[in-house]
Amino acid sequence: MLISNIAGIYLYKDSDKNNYGMEQAKKNISRAIDYYHQGLAIARKFNLSYGVIDIYSGLANAYTGLGNYQKSIDYYEKALDFDRKSVSATRRFDNLHTASITMGLARVQAMMGNHKKRFYWLGGLY
Repeated sequence: MLISNIAGIYLYKDSDKNNYGMEQAKKNISRAIDYYHQGLAIARKFNLSYGVIDIYSGLANAYTGLGNYQKSIDYYEKALDFDRKSVSATRRFDNLHTASITMGLARVQAMMGNHKKRFYWLGGLY
């Protein structure tokens, strides 16, 4: 989805610059979140399950970037739940997609210091 790609550009725009101001970074992330929500509406309207999953994951990454870990976890869990419910003959990301979501959950739990929950999510990958 094009709008999801635009959101991703804002999410990672100038992230490699060490002297990049935090306020501008937050503005970019907020703009990415706006684009992700627009993309989510489109993905739902046209029943694009793969788009919904990717956008939920993108929103989770964005909220991680803002330090809003609980909201990040909420979106990762939505992505995982939607991924599990949308198994079909026409769409099933391989286990790599599910692994990416669970790795994101594990990463956020580690950032929050919840190592027991981190290992719970990592255990689901083996």
